[in-house]
Amino acid sequence: MLLVTALTLTGCGLSDNALEEIINGGGGSVTAATLSFDEPATLSMGTLQGKLKLKLTNTGTSEVTYSSSDPSVATIDPTTGEITAVAAGETIIKATVSDNSYDKNEASCTLQVYAGLNYLAWDGTAIAETNTLTGNVLTGAISASDLSLTEKNIITGETTINEDVIKNGTLNIILCDNATLTVNGCINDDTSPGLTLSIYAQSKGDQKGKLYVTKENETAIGDVGGGIERVDIHGGYMEFKSHGTTQCGCGINGSDVNIYDGEILAQGHCAGGNTDEGIRITGGLNIYGGKVTAIGGENNNTTGPSAGGTGIDHTSSSVKILISGDETVVIAKGGKSSVGNGGAGIDSSNDIEISGHAKVTATGGDSDVAKGGEGVWLSSAHYFKTSGNATIKATGGNSSGTSNGGNGIYAKLTATGTGSIEATGGNAKGTGDGGPGISTSTVTINGFSLLAEGGNGGETGNGGHGINVTTGLDFNSGSFLSKGGAKGTSGTSNGQAINGTFDFDIDFLNAGHPIKGSDDDPDDPETIIPNTGTNIFRYIKVE
Repeated sequence: MLLVTALTLTGCGLSDNALEEIINGGGGSVTAATLSFDEPATLSMGTLQGKLKLKLTNTGTSEVTYSSSDPSVATIDPTTGEITAVAAGETIIKATVSDNSYDKNEASCTLQVYAGLNYLAWDGTAIAETNTLTGNVLTGAISASDLSLTEKNIITGETTINEDVIKNGTLNIILCDNATLTVNGCINDDTSPGLTLSIYAQSKGDQKGKLYVTKENETAIGDVGGGIERVDIHGGYMEFKSHGTTQCGCGINGSDVNIYDGEILAQGHCAGGNTDEGIRITGGLNIYGGKVTAIGGENNNTTGPSAGGTGIDHTSSSVKILISGDETVVIAKGGKSSVGNGGAGIDSSNDIEISGHAKVTATGGDSDVAKGGEGVWLSSAHYFKTSGNATIKATGGNSSGTSNGGNGIYAKLTATGTGSIEATGGNAKGTGDGGPGISTSTVTINGFSLLAEGGNGGETGNGGHGINVTTGLDFNSGSFLSKGGAKGTSGTSNGQAINGTFDFDIDFLNAGHPIKGSDDDPDDPETIIPNTGTNIFRYIKVE
């Protein structure tokens, strides 16, 4: 289908004095003796209807009659002046009056009609406007078979699919402004080479198109047994949700996911089975823009998996997670569990790199009976790296049982730039210990602001350490505050501000030195342990 969506007007305006009147139907009466079109440079219709009304300036009393010199390019209603684009090309639009009291009894514009539907797509470095000359236009109640793998699927108005969408190949969906596509089922592939799902929108504002995919007892994008091959999101608002009473499901379960822009909510669900993440990735996860919210499912089962679902679960040992961009927001929340550990906010088997002005919030899920979920959990060999002006907030989940609060961050940590990191351990509300703010082998800080705070212990538990480090802490510049959590009413000790072995390359500044080393030399500490009753260590570099 040929899409005609852009109109350009040139050569308009034949009168010097202009009293603007928008002709909006009914005949367009005039009140004086001049007639002219306004002169916009470009008019983009933004919808597929291909309709447009021009602005006309009049000062006479005659009714206006409209005409098009080439109806094969565009037609015009002779009374209302409404233009309907037909095909790419050029035509002359005329407005005519019969009253001889006018300076000139007609005004004209050259109308250029461009073929194509404008939409937004990633061009390799940023979101930019592009277009398509053809498309599969869809609206109303449709079936999965109506979606094309050879043309871009153009969603207009309220569009609904009440079945699973199972495709193999490339499925491109453009969400027109103010359009909504609702899929009451999953979107997935079933054979090699799998499915690449690409989603686009026409704009970034409140009118951007929407996509809702909801699957009962399984995963919304992908399935519980195997993920979709690839998902590319260029814009739009979308929700991918699993729900039900008998099985678990993810919001997204895929091999590779690239998010360039848009607003995405991916929510897992747990009711039996073992896959209930907000987003589960077995390959690469790249987030370059937009707002991404990933929520793991809550677990209230008495059978099946015991942990709450992970917000973002990344299982690749060969590909890292990349998050960048000036306005990128990522929110990852682990699910609560009443029968096991809380889910992690982010769990990765490889490095995570965050740059630019990206804002990342990761929160572990609470547990009624076991350990609180980790805010960020990486296997011990991998790094959580931040740079630029990124903002990171990681919080461990709380525990109401006999176990401990979750770690704020469990990973090797490096931070270079002018951003900030806030890591807080989960509280123990039962009898366990508070979680550490950061638990790691190494921490390296160059310029970042770092706040690490241990969680409070349960009734008989100890406070969590602000930082628990086993190999080295290298703090070169920036600002630094570490605080241990408070012990419970019958606990043994407050958490230490810093527990472990590390070295500063310059002297720290702290009046009274409320720390001591193994050799009692606070200016060259090997092991930092707070004095009795002191659980705060603060450092600010002075140039």
